[in-house]
Amino acid sequence: MENNVQKTEINGQTEKKECNIPKLSRRQFLQLTGAAGLLLAVQNGFEASKIYSQLKEQLDKDYEYARRFSTPEAFFKENQSWLSQIEVGWNFRVSHMLYVSAKTGIPFGKGQGIIPEAIFVADVINEKLAMTKGRLGIRLSEVLPTDVTKCNLDDPQLNMDFYRPWLDQFQACNQKLYISPGIKSPGWPEIHIPNAYIKKIYQQAGMETPNNSHLIHKDDPLAKFALKAMAQVYQYFQENYPNLIAGIVPENEHNNKFGPNGRQWLLADDYLILASQLANHYFPDVPIIMNCPGTRNTLRKTIKSINIVSAAVPKIPYFIAGINSYHMQPYTREFGDNYLMTRLNDLFWLGLFMGKLEPQIQQLDKRGNKVIITEAQAEPWYNNNDKHPDMFKPGNDFQFFCFFLIRMMRYWCQDQEISDFSLPNYVNERVEILLWGIEELTRHMMRGENDNYTMEHEKIIRLINMIGAQNLR
Repeated sequence: MENNVQKTEINGQTEKKECNIPKLSRRQFLQLTGAAGLLLAVQNGFEASKIYSQLKEQLDKDYEYARRFSTPEAFFKENQSWLSQIEVGWNFRVSHMLYVSAKTGIPFGKGQGIIPEAIFVADVINEKLAMTKGRLGIRLSEVLPTDVTKCNLDDPQLNMDFYRPWLDQFQACNQKLYISPGIKSPGWPEIHIPNAYIKKIYQQAGMETPNNSHLIHKDDPLAKFALKAMAQVYQYFQENYPNLIAGIVPENEHNNKFGPNGRQWLLADDYLILASQLANHYFPDVPIIMNCPGTRNTLRKTIKSINIVSAAVPKIPYFIAGINSYHMQPYTREFGDNYLMTRLNDLFWLGLFMGKLEPQIQQLDKRGNKVIITEAQAEPWYNNNDKHPDMFKPGNDFQFFCFFLIRMMRYWCQDQEISDFSLPNYVNERVEILLWGIEELTRHMMRGENDNYTMEHEKIIRLINMIGAQNLR
């Protein structure tokens, strides 16, 4: 009954007065909360519809603007003022490069009579694309002993020979790297520690491999193993390539669930603190990068993580928040003439990937940190005549690539006209846009017409080169 008592203090005396709060039955409670939820949903629906209309209108305008240009020279001339404010870089996965190159007919690998690393780095990255910086995923699966039974988990003795030829070329061409060596490394399914290792790691600790909803804290067996392995990676770079490192991504998309065989694991803050502290120990002068998909919610989580880690490891010079972004297709055709389903689908993708993120970006930049696009999805997953003709093809279509660059700038220039694009005053250097899909573009370039290399690819390459060349002057 105490919960239904109102206490009032009069002249130092406390007077208790019973309140007549009606007690709801379970059914009444559910009805009331259901009604409140429906009202909130309707209110949010109106707001979402308003945002949808604004974003869709802007999206269509951006697409129509990009379609005005048929050559990279014309697009560059018209938009040079804001193209001079961006730096286009690369993402690279060695294992994926070897996979896609297997289809070229050009030998990739040692002892084949050519040096593919030099072709890729010196000719493609350095010369044709005029890029100087990128993100390299270091997959533990490529450097751990093949036979798990012969590996001492307390001292895994990584072998970095798999990456050495590529690193030699990156260094020779004065490239700068963001490296990502953790449990989660770029490239689906992100976790690149072999299942046999994961099983042994937990067995040695007297545990079963965790199922879903597992939170990996700093004292978790997998966390302990990963920190030992990462220490060896950092030591290798420190001893052999100390000037290559521009930043470190301890864990790729650390706030996203992951795990072998579809498990839903998450990394805890206390582990993220130790992983960041370890990177800072070996490379105290470079930033720590925390990246996420380009959504409002995940960017907020990333800002929270940066706040937590920066408070725990104040020696880190600054942080970079990386956005992994889709350009978003201008039209959705998957649902044909079904207007409701098409609109719902558009609303989901637009709201998810292109909501107004500028307040969060401004919050980070004003505190001395940076925001970059760590994954600008230009991977040509689909051919132009596929059933998704307007999705994910900036790597195959020049006008889509122009549209794609405009959409990346929208994170900072949400409400500006394209002709007036200008980075806000709190951004004091070029915005970095790291392309995802460089391996496929390289494959097209190497095989030419035998691998569907078209004038569209040629135009994309010329535009990237123009943007890079102006930054090198």
